[in-house]
Amino acid sequence: MAVAFRRRADKVNPFLRWARQRTQDQPRELRVGLMRGALPEGVIGRHALTHLREDDHFMTATELAWRDARRARSPQSRGAERGLRAQLLRALLLLPGGQKAFNTYLKQSCAESWSLELGRDGKEHVVLHGSKPLRLLMGAHDVLAFLDDLESQDTALRTRHPNKHASTQYPAEHFLNTFHRLGGDLVATVAALPLCGLKSLPRRLKPGARKTSKASPGESK
Repeated sequence: MAVAFRRRADKVNPFLRWARQRTQDQPRELRVGLMRGALPEGVIGRHALTHLREDDHFMTATELAWRDARRARSPQSRGAERGLRAQLLRALLLLPGGQKAFNTYLKQSCAESWSLELGRDGKEHVVLHGSKPLRLLMGAHDVLAFLDDLESQDTALRTRHPNKHASTQYPAEHFLNTFHRLGGDLVATVAALPLCGLKSLPRRLKPGARKTSKASPGESK
């Protein structure tokens, strides 16, 4: 612990102070995206972003609200929320395009860069990229397992343990809360959810190379 505290004081804190000062006049929802464009690509830049996402200054209003609510709620209320989320996911899966809309929002919310890649149809498609694979909703049979994985992501964030998947907890909860608030109206839900445009993400370019991919538009790899 002493080594961790010293490393944070000597290396992380100066970086956080610089990043906070650089984005202090920007809306919360744009701060991480703006810093993503200012950091180098690769492992160093991705690792720096993990420190930013743990800092209150770089959390969105939704993330802060969910963090505070998570700390305050009782085990009984957590069980009730899990039941409601399962009902919402099952209702969402019954709607045409519901699963695709939910997974697309997770991909777009967790994207760190994008590229144009050639698909099977011979056309170029926008492909979103992240530092870790995403845990997406696979269907009605996957609802409870998906919620289990969201809870494990929550535990990993609070204990700062590594997780093999990128955290989709906040965007998943935000989507389901909005879907619930709007009475299960999928069109209104998609319209109400804010999304970062491609201009806020760096573009991956490989001169002289076009990668053939099975990806569909908006897919995150």
